[in-house]
Amino acid sequence: MNEAGTFSSDYTCPDIKHDEKPLDDEIKIPEPPFTIVTGASSNHFCAVHAWIYRTYTAISLAFPINAARPRVIIYNLGLSPWHISILTSLQSSGLITELRTFNFTKYPAFWDLTVARGQYAWKPGIVEEIARDFPGKILWLDAGTYVRTSMLQNFEKLLEKNNGFMSPRSGGSFFHWTHPGLFEYFDVPVPKEFENISNCNGAAFAFDTRTADKLLTDFVDCAYHKDCIAPPGSSRKNHRQDQAALTYIAAREGYYCSGSVYKFGVITHMDGDCAQTIVEFEALNFAPWQVTDEERAMIRSFKKHMKKKDKWWQNLWEETRNFNISYVVG
Repeated sequence: MNEAGTFSSDYTCPDIKHDEKPLDDEIKIPEPPFTIVTGASSNHFCAVHAWIYRTYTAISLAFPINAARPRVIIYNLGLSPWHISILTSLQSSGLITELRTFNFTKYPAFWDLTVARGQYAWKPGIVEEIARDFPGKILWLDAGTYVRTSMLQNFEKLLEKNNGFMSPRSGGSFFHWTHPGLFEYFDVPVPKEFENISNCNGAAFAFDTRTADKLLTDFVDCAYHKDCIAPPGSSRKNHRQDQAALTYIAAREGYYCSGSVYKFGVITHMDGDCAQTIVEFEALNFAPWQVTDEERAMIRSFKKHMKKKDKWWQNLWEETRNFNISYVVG
């Protein structure tokens, strides 16, 4: 595996062996209580591959095997055919619910992922699609964001307690990472009352479409207009496209993103963990993977990085590192 998330040509996706006993006709699969969604292109394939393993592990620890479990949907934002074949295999094995291809041609041209990352406007677009198909509680996680078991266990109650929207804070203040053009688009004076609030975090946020529909609708509407989500003169140096828009729209509705990612129950920007996660997970559950020198170097680098993390993150690591999927799927 290299930094772009590609593997050697002789690598084959492992198979999970399920219990082959036929299910009783009377057994009905419970309706998923909420939806978890993410997306990735080819340069983030390693990250999303590891994310699937981490998320499946957290779900399996959070919910009994016969209980209603959240659906997990992955959006293909530009994966290669080979990457798609691997994710399709993981879907067949039950690790994800659905693999979808995001149809960029249906949306504004500036959403093109190859130009300024599409201003991240596709992210609210994806959430809009999920809200249409599966109204209710939705949790967006970036492919580099890992979620804790305890967060999933309490997710529905937490979202209800927060009136249908929640997101941890992101680094820096709202004003520091928001271009004035956002306020010009909404034709409002600079809202001094929001000067010191924290940005919402685009790597993890949740909506309940039944109670925060207006907030989601306004967020999506902003994403359709470049002057809103990426005003003239803005860039990553002075503006956080989706985060800035979400923070302002949420704040004017009385929602604030003040809690840390740790309190929220996730850890963000874990893309560099992908090789380690895949190696460990598949070593426990699948045929041994012959690790390359490049992969070993990535793992050593990540272990050094891990030592700098606080105790909370180390607890997360210990919670999942020895989880064996055979306990869950037979």
